Amino acid sequence: MYFYIYSMLTLGVVWLWVYSRRDDLKKLMVWGGVAYIILMVSTFFVLWLASLFINVNRLIIPLYWNPPTLFNMGWVTGGVGVEDIMFMFFFGSCSAVIYEELLNKKVKKKRTKHHAVALAAFLPLTVLFSIIFNFNPLYNYLFPAFISSAIILFQRHDLIRHTLYGALIATALYFALFLFFNAVFPTAVSDYWSLKNLSGIMLLGIPAEELLYAFSHGLMWVSIYEYFNGNMVDNRL
Repeated sequence: MYFYIYSMLTLGVVWLWVYSRRDDLKKLMVWGGVAYIILMVSTFFVLWLASLFINVNRLIIPLYWNPPTLFNMGWVTGGVGVEDIMFMFFFGSCSAVIYEELLNKKVKKKRTKHHAVALAAFLPLTVLFSIIFNFNPLYNYLFPAFISSAIILFQRHDLIRHTLYGALIATALYFALFLFFNAVFPTAVSDYWSLKNLSGIMLLGIPAEELLYAFSHGLMWVSIYEYFNGNMVDNRL
């Protein structure tokens, strides 16, 4: 059952709906999706290189979950297949505009300097956590995301509201989409998630780790365009 690709195609429909609504957010959406792919794939590739020399806890598949994937790429790479790339693009893209879209905000022209520390810190932090900690590898992505978001808030106090509200909205929408996913594929979580490696905490059939992922990476990503490019969000609109 290729539920993963079906779910990503459904998410793609949501992406198209969001993309069609705001001409002023199209560039931001594409930037957010492509940048998220580059960050996550680069991190995964560096972890793979590190694993050739030292013990690195990096295999999302099968340690976190084990879904059927196109061309069996998930098993070949340990966690980066066609569906994962689609998810990275759609999640990164929608997260980057979720605050502006739902609260009808607009991105203003550059008013402050560029920042990149939060982005630059994520990769080495993920590698460090993957070397030190041997529990579920997903957590080795969560902690660096929280740290990177803290860096963003420290460097750009004006993005605090944007970041916190956006992360909560992104998590709520992720939760709603997962409920829909569970309704369509009611046995997928029990069949393909490695529940023995998870906390065991479930919210309406959704592993708590999924919501932690949505919140932590949403927290890092909802204001990443403004943070990196030096833009601001007009909260008066």
